[in-house]
This record gives sequence, C-alpha cells and structure tokens, in this order.
Amino acid sequence: MSRARRYLAAALLALPLAAWGQACNLQDIEKLVQALGSYDDALIAIKERRCLGDKEKDDHPLVQDFDKRIEASNAAVERHANSVAILEELARYAAERSKDRARTEEDWLAIARAMEQSARTLAQAAGLSQAEAIKSAERAIPRSWERIATDTQGELLFEGRRVRLLAPTGCAQRAPCQAFEIQRDMIRVVNLAARLRDVTQRDSLALHLADARLELERWDAYRSKAHHQYFWEVWANGMRMGEDLCPTDPKTGIQIGFCKVPTDQWIILHPDAGLRWSRHASRSSELRPAFLVEVLGYYRWDWRAPDSAAMTDRLGASLVAAYTDEPAGEKWSWGPMIYFGDGYNVAATRAGGGKWGLVLNVKLADRYFERRQKYTDYLKALKKSEWGALLD
Repeated sequence: MSRARRYLAAALLALPLAAWGQACNLQDIEKLVQALGSYDDALIAIKERRCLGDKEKDDHPLVQDFDKRIEASNAAVERHANSVAILEELARYAAERSKDRARTEEDWLAIARAMEQSARTLAQAAGLSQAEAIKSAERAIPRSWERIATDTQGELLFEGRRVRLLAPTGCAQRAPCQAFEIQRDMIRVVNLAARLRDVTQRDSLALHLADARLELERWDAYRSKAHHQYFWEVWANGMRMGEDLCPTDPKTGIQIGFCKVPTDQWIILHPDAGLRWSRHASRSSELRPAFLVEVLGYYRWDWRAPDSAAMTDRLGASLVAAYTDEPAGEKWSWGPMIYFGDGYNVAATRAGGGKWGLVLNVKLADRYFERRQKYTDYLKALKKSEWGALLD
C-alpha cells in the first residue's frame, strides 16, 4: 500500500477510532494495527493523535518523570534546573537505546548527542541575565523539533544526521514489530523535547506580556498626559519615528514588532485657550481670556522607571501668539511659553510697543488661586488676617 493510500485509510477510519484516539491506549496497539492494516499506518495514527509524550495519554516512565519535574517547578530558576535535568535524562535514554544493536543504532546516538548538546546550551544560561537566559533557552531546543507533530515524513536533523521517525517499518500486520516500537519511542523522546521548549518559553512569554502591557500604558500616557496633539501634529511626530523607535528588518524592510513610545514631541500651530494674568484678580474666573496659537515648540519627558508608565521631568518651550480683548482694543502679543510639571504652562508675551504680560493655561490658574485661597484661609484661622493682604 502506498503512503498516500495509507494516509487516506487512516483518515477514513478516524471516526470508528475516535474513542481509541481520545484514550490513546498505547498498551493495545494490535487493535489499531488490525483496524488500519499495517504498523506503518498505526505509527502515523499515533503521531497524528499526539499520543506520545502526553501525560493524559501516555503512561511511559519518561513522560511521568517529565511532568513530575515540571509541575514541581514554580520559580524560574527551579524550572531551568529541571529542564536541564530532563534533557540529560532524554540523552541517557537515547544512548541506552542505541545499545539495542538494531538498524537504528546511529539514529539513537544522533538523538542522544542532540539532547546532550541542548542540555549543555541550556545549562550555560544559568549565570546570564534574564533576557540573555531566555535567548539561550530558545537556542537550546531547535524549533524544527516541533515539526514531528505535523510533518508527514517525520524527518528531522539531529547533530548532522537525518532521522526518519516515520520510515516504513517493513513489518507484517500480525507480527510483533521491533521497528515500530523503536520509532514510537523516538517520537516520544522528540515530543517531550518539543514540550520542554514550550516550558522554557514561559518566562519569555511572561516578559513579552509585561512589556506589551507596559507599552500599552505608555501609549495611553502619551495620548492623555503628554501635550495634546491635533491630527497634523500626530502626523508630523509620527514621521519622526525612525529606526530607534520602529526598527525594521534590514533585508525585507518589514517593521519588527510594535513601535516604542516616544519621549518627546514637536508642537506645531497648536491652538489653545489661556488666561491673561491680572494681579487684581482673586479667582481664575476674573482673569481675562486669551486665545493662543503655539506656533512652534518642543516638549519632552522621561519615564519614572524602566518598568513604569509614569511621566517625570516634563519640560518644554514654544513660541506663542496670544490674542486678548483688551479695553484699549483687540491685541495680538508674542513671546515664549514654557511647559513644566503635570501639564502646566505659562507664557510671557508682549504686543508691539506695549508691556510684557503673563498668560497662564487654565490648569495653572486654577492651581494658583486654589493654593492662594488655602493659605489665606489658614492665616485668617490663626487670627492674622492682615497677612492675607500680602497675597493681594
């Protein structure tokens, strides 16, 4: 029977064998062989159902030891040590099986050498930083080993030797098949190593998740707590985001991951509202309203910590034009504006031939008069109300 016909037969018998597929009764292979017609098709069926190396379907001692070690691993350091121990155990098992003197002796030795090399690579990551340790763990177990779950030929490379894990067994239907048992055990070892790759990625996935959450929080801060941007400012600042924030693959030019959050922005023709300062005012509502156009400016900040989305050291400056309805007539004035703290800004502007004046944003004006009133009330409560005159 050709390989294509065997795959078709396995597919057609999928429904009658559903109960067997769920249970994966590896102790009663003969029934599967009789149903499918050959050991070759039975091997394919077992591989397709992912029975081997699964703690719920495979009670082999290797599998039980694997899950016992992994379930006992809570901390990253402990999980790393147990992962190395598992690879060393798989290497010993493969080396022991090579002594069977079957035609697969060299295949088992190649698998043993590959597992030993993976164990050494993973062990070397113990003294590295967390990020470097994760990279080392990714290199330790080749991603190609995961192909055994989907590859129809089951051919993998181990230390330079190509091993066909689904090679024809050459066994009769009703005879015990040593080749079947050997290839079944090889698939089990590779499946366990592939499962271990997933385990070693847990810390990497946790870091990626934490990074993604941090970047999302920083983008939210960039939109809501940095200087508000109009659509043309969003476009202009977006055009400034180069390789340092949005790295691309040098060969394909495709962007790698998401862009990092900027820590500065340009302010361009930004209309805003302000309040012109008056020393006679006792509350912000008594200040004269002003219309501002921030012609060109620059705003920057730092993140409080590498793992924080809180902004700190916010500073900036721009050139502004302020329009106020003065009693003597409508006037435009020009001057510098500075930005500081948690969203405060103040400008010193001067009209042609006029005097310098201060223009505050609403938030700063409210903050000033709120604090002024608190101090006045405090002094009056001490029966020193005359000190309040100093604040007028």
